[in-house]
Amino acid sequence: MAGSKPLSIPATLLVALFLVSASSRSQAKPQGPQGPGQDKVPNPLKQAPNPLKQAPNPLKQAQEPLQKLVLPSFIKPGALLTYKVLQSTESDDPKKAGLAATGYSRAMVIHVDSEAVLFEVTEFVDGLLSRNPAPMGGGPKIFTAKEVAQGNAYWMLPADLKTLKSEEGIQVRRGPFPLHGQAYKSVLVTVQIPNFVKQRAYDQGTGLLLMERSASGRPRRSGNADGFNLKTKNSLYYETYRVLDLPWFQATPPAWTRTVRKMVYRGNMTMFSPGGMPPTVLPREMVFAFKKHEGKLHMGTLTTKTLKNRLGIPESSNKSLFFETPYKVGGLWIPPKVLNSMKQGVLDTDPVLKSTLTYAIQQGNLGKLGVLVESHPSGSYQTILGYDLEDGALRFIQMNLKDMNQQITMTLVDRK
Repeated sequence: MAGSKPLSIPATLLVALFLVSASSRSQAKPQGPQGPGQDKVPNPLKQAPNPLKQAPNPLKQAQEPLQKLVLPSFIKPGALLTYKVLQSTESDDPKKAGLAATGYSRAMVIHVDSEAVLFEVTEFVDGLLSRNPAPMGGGPKIFTAKEVAQGNAYWMLPADLKTLKSEEGIQVRRGPFPLHGQAYKSVLVTVQIPNFVKQRAYDQGTGLLLMERSASGRPRRSGNADGFNLKTKNSLYYETYRVLDLPWFQATPPAWTRTVRKMVYRGNMTMFSPGGMPPTVLPREMVFAFKKHEGKLHMGTLTTKTLKNRLGIPESSNKSLFFETPYKVGGLWIPPKVLNSMKQGVLDTDPVLKSTLTYAIQQGNLGKLGVLVESHPSGSYQTILGYDLEDGALRFIQMNLKDMNQQITMTLVDRK
């Protein structure tokens, strides 16, 4: 999908701890894309003047003035879209098996203004044998009015869909699109050039993306009757739309978040070996360097490092953008008032992934913390996030990836 590229592995194994857009109590459960409305709504998050004038805002970087962004009413903070993902690549050697993977992509709106929409995306991959999902990456995606009009977002405006017509290299068809036992009135757009084809289906009434598939490379050995049976194939299909409501979404962030410059986490990535062999331990560090605070929107660079180790693995680092807003699960802070008053127990169950989000106040080595846990009932993954009950800062992180025999543990060691 278009927009900002997801972060690359292995950095995502750490970053996913913060990018997991776990579900919460839904405000509405529409039956398919007909649920979201088509009303054009004003910007709900008018930002305060920027106190850090010297830092550019990556949401507003363009070579030309950005068009004002007009949104359907269902694209709003807290909205969560889930898609089924399928990927495959045929081997060049007919005697060797190709590669294939399935999973889910979960995209949550965490910020909206007059020029851009910011999504936090988490990619889940199904286990090779267990077929149970686990978070394996993700990152922010930014969509401007231009990208939406060009069909590079999770939606198009219904008015724009009406104006689409076929031309050289582009085919536009209107008709029923079957999905989950329903036949949606859709607009199907196909773009084809030599060795590449891409197709998108949109719901006519809402503009929501129902399906995207693409293929590239040479035709597969089994033939290419429909134009999509090329060496590499990718597709995603709409699963659910929900609007989430977590207790901290509307709460005032801690005062220190308006001036914080850096948060540093250190810990280890532990890889367990079968047969009782000693585990492999890699020391890691994450540095969140804040560059700009605009009201409740915070942005900067995240540097993920592999530190000096006994295994002789070279030190390395990866740098990427990060964003903090109140509309996140796994963010760098939660207001302490919310942590101390929030109900303990299950906050949400994801209807697609079947994972649960729970909260409890627990005593441990770091003292008493407010602990969020997202986990799959199979045990394929578990993410544990511990927050300081006095200042709200994220103090402790642990991710357990059962199918990959990995555990990642990080602790806050510095904040400036």
